[in-house]
Amino acid sequence: MIMESLLDTDLYKLTMQQAVFHQFPLANVRFKFKCRNEGVVFSQAHVDEINKEIEHLCSLTFDEKELDYLSNS
Repeated sequence: MIMESLLDTDLYKLTMQQAVFHQFPLANVRFKFKCRNEGVVFSQAHVDEINKEIEHLCSLTFDEKELDYLSNS
């Protein structure tokens, strides 16, 4: 798996999600992946692997060490 921690993401995504959650708690939102590299074509195998990674990401939780890091940053 590529993602081994919920900290393996960028701060922009987290803060934008938090802003939506706090400012518009009843809103339904949809996030969309955008590949910024022109000419890249994803095969079905790529899509399947990405979906597998997303499923794995959904199973992750913060451990105590990560929560300590976040609270002290």
